[in-house]
Amino acid sequence: MSKLGEEVKKGTVKSGDQLKKTFAQVDHSHAKAWHATADQTQKSGKDATDALKKAGAGLDGAAKWSGTKLQDGTQASVDGLKKTGKVSTNEVGKLFKSLGDGIADVGQKLSS
Repeated sequence: MSKLGEEVKKGTVKSGDQLKKTFAQVDHSHAKAWHATADQTQKSGKDATDALKKAGAGLDGAAKWSGTKLQDGTQASVDGLKKTGKVSTNEVGKLFKSLGDGIADVGQKLSS
């Protein structure tokens, strides 16, 4: 990212697409990290809502920056996390899987 910043300062970045892809990759990395945090939090018996919300926000950003449309179920999970207070224990597993599928899908599109 710092190399990209230097290139922007020098004026050598000629494409907005290059910036968008970099921002998508950063958001995707955040989504993966928060998804892993949610997994560890859940396994320790604690509330994973905050980590799931952050994973959803990162995934949403990555999708927007990359121009990727999330699958309907994943988009519903992301939208639901934005509106909810605390996620019930029953919903955590579904949300975790849905976000994980979305993270994998966007990651695959970013690497191609």
